[in-house]
Amino acid sequence: METIIAMIPWLIPAVLIIWGISLLLDALRKPKKPFFSFGYQDHEQKKDTKSDYKSTGNSFTYSGSFGDVHQHVGLTHLERGSINTSFGDFTIDMSQLQSVSENAMVEANCSFGEITILVPRKFFVELRNSTSFASVDVDGEPDPQPQGVIRLFASASFGQITVEYV
Repeated sequence: METIIAMIPWLIPAVLIIWGISLLLDALRKPKKPFFSFGYQDHEQKKDTKSDYKSTGNSFTYSGSFGDVHQHVGLTHLERGSINTSFGDFTIDMSQLQSVSENAMVEANCSFGEITILVPRKFFVELRNSTSFASVDVDGEPDPQPQGVIRLFASASFGQITVEYV
C-alpha cells in the first residue's frame, strides 16, 4: 500500500506527459491527400497548417493546428462560435460583426499555442476562463456604452488566449 501512495506524485506528471505526446503525434500525422483535387487555399495560411472554418446562419466553428493563421469570421450577426486550436499562432478576426444576439456565446479552446480574438469595441466580452499552465488576457477596453455582450468561455492548456478590442 505504501508503494502505491509513493507512486502518486509520479503518476500525474507521467499521465500528462503521455497525453502531451499523444496530442503531438496525432497532430503530426499527415492527412491523406487526394491524387487530384480542386480547391481554394487561404493565402494567409501556411501550407502545412490544418484548419477548418465553417459558418452557418449566425454561428461559426474554427479548428486549426500547426501554423500561423489569420481567419476572418464572415458574419455580421453572432449567436454562437467555437474555436479549437493547438500548436500554433491563430488570430480569429471578428471585426466585421455588426450585432450580437442577447445570449451570444463563443467557446475558445487552446492547447500548446496562442489564440488572439479581435473583437469590435462596441461589444463587451464577458470572460470566463479555465487555464492549466496558461493565461487569458484582455488588451484594450470596450466602448463606455457597449451595444452587446459576447460571453467568452476560454480554456487554455500550455498556451495563451488574448482578447483584443479593435
